[in-house]
Formats: sequence, structure tokens, C-alpha cells
Amino acid sequence: MSDGDIRAVAIERIARLSYADWKTQHDRGVGYDGEGGAAPEWADAPGDSGPKLAFLTAAGESVDAIGDLLGPGETVVRLLRDLIDPIPCRRDERGVCRAHGQVPAGPDRLCPHDEAKRWLADHRPDGDAGER
Repeated sequence: MSDGDIRAVAIERIARLSYADWKTQHDRGVGYDGEGGAAPEWADAPGDSGPKLAFLTAAGESVDAIGDLLGPGETVVRLLRDLIDPIPCRRDERGVCRAHGQVPAGPDRLCPHDEAKRWLADHRPDGDAGER
């Protein structure tokens, strides 16, 4: 799922929940707007005006603010995938990765390519370990 897809799903979910709360209060008469009658269900409410648009707008602003706090996410993962060399690492007796010319920062450290592959495998729900 792309960042844009995740954003759209998050906005929809947040807006639906907020709208459902508002509808419950509205239909009970708490915050009654003077127009009478029950508010329409989410699927039937017009999206280009009124409460549904207000909740979608507020949800979008909330999701964007959270995104700003969380950082670049997919962009970093995409760059990491692009930078990982698909050639397997081969360490010599001194710990130098002969495939990539990398000297790990310590005897227990991996070549950065191998570390990146492992990180992607551990942190990506789709199981993509950076193979292209």
C-alpha cells in the first residue's frame, strides 16, 4: 500500500468515526441544528458540503500532522531498497565484505547491505527484504 493509499484510508476511518459520534449526538437532540430529522448515514451524506466534508477536512489535517511527526516512512524504505546491492555479502577471514568492499564497524557487525536487508525483513509487513 502506498503512502497515498494509507493516507486516504486513515482519513476515511477517522472521519467516519467522528461523523458517527456527531450523528449519534445530533440524532439524540444534543447539538440539534434546528433543521429537524436524523442526520443521514455516512454513505448517504453529501461529501461536498456539510458535516461530512468538515469531518473529512479535519481528518485530513490530523493525518497530515501525524505524518509530519512520524517522518518520511515509505520514501526512506524506497531509497533503502534502491541502495541495497542484491549481490549476497561474502565476508573474508578479517570480516571485510568482499562483495561490497565494506569493513563492518566491529566483529559482530554485518555489512551495511546485509544490515539493511535484515532491517527491511524485520520491519516491512509485506516481507519485502529489499530484493529488486
